[in-house]
Amino acid sequence: MGCTLGKDEEKEEDDTIEEMEKDVDAGSSLEHGNSMAEDDDPGEIAALQAPAHQKSPKAERFCADRYSESSIQKSKQNMLMKSGGLNVNVTASVRTMVREGVCLQPEFEVQARKRFSVVNLHAEVDELLAQLEAHKRKTTLQATIRADSQYGDLNRYDKSLVDLKELTWDLDVFNTKEEWQVCAILAMWDAAGLVQRFQIERDALTRFVLTVKNNYNTPAFHNWTHAFSVAHSAWMMVMEPDVRECLTDVDVMGVLISALCHDVDHPGVNNDFLHKRHDPLALKYDKPVLENHHWALTRQILQDPGRRCDITSGMTDRESEELLEVVYVAIMATDMAVHKEICDFLQSKQAAGKEAA
Repeated sequence: MGCTLGKDEEKEEDDTIEEMEKDVDAGSSLEHGNSMAEDDDPGEIAALQAPAHQKSPKAERFCADRYSESSIQKSKQNMLMKSGGLNVNVTASVRTMVREGVCLQPEFEVQARKRFSVVNLHAEVDELLAQLEAHKRKTTLQATIRADSQYGDLNRYDKSLVDLKELTWDLDVFNTKEEWQVCAILAMWDAAGLVQRFQIERDALTRFVLTVKNNYNTPAFHNWTHAFSVAHSAWMMVMEPDVRECLTDVDVMGVLISALCHDVDHPGVNNDFLHKRHDPLALKYDKPVLENHHWALTRQILQDPGRRCDITSGMTDRESEELLEVVYVAIMATDMAVHKEICDFLQSKQAAGKEAA
């Protein structure tokens, strides 16, 4: 890239992503004193680690040249160019757990980090930990409900901006904008007859959808786009005449709420990982941790004391209780630990129906 690298630097820049991960995994051993890299000269290390008044002029010049601000910046730039901007997880414990198969690949990502150096080791460890903290998942234990003024002009979200003919199984959610998605949900609820049946105020429904959207994080999969996709699919199914006649209006509303909220505030890791890390979520909730968290935040949004997202004001007390029960059962059913049990149940019902016919 227009500059000549020494042998040590060239070797460092030619490290693969896998080697960088090993360097990060080795961070804990470095921090406890095992700070000698395989390609470092022991004599050179001793000279560099000597007190300032005992260092030779040669060692001082070496430190000044190799660890100057410009040299470090150049190393960072070269590493980024070498990695091609590739994002990799650098949390050592995450990497270890994924490699050993005790948890799924996490979805949160941070940029590739450069190798540790033996000089200023503690400063580099502190820097790495600070950057990991900065990129840490933003999962909270409570939903964020904005003040009215923070939602902006709600009039820009209108069901009339969406043609129901677009809402088919062929809909490509990745080619739709978030504002259109919000409008589409408003159109779905209206088409399902829920707005009229329960006298839901348009602004309240819009704030509810926006609040749910704002409480989704941005991991690779469990994000708002996924929530909208599931909500659209659920709407498509409940709108089928054969399905609709088996459900009450409360059931339909519960299904659509559950579909939209079933992964709200998902951190991008699974229940097993949260338990093994003694995450605050795992300490707060019973199993299944994430599903209980999604349910708790959904209920919090629905029961906002400020009534900004009150979409149940037109319901009787009995209907409200039934709605919360439907939402709870539906969200709990998204736990993959019970997936096979649910599938077996449905297959047995199908087989019984065929026999009766």
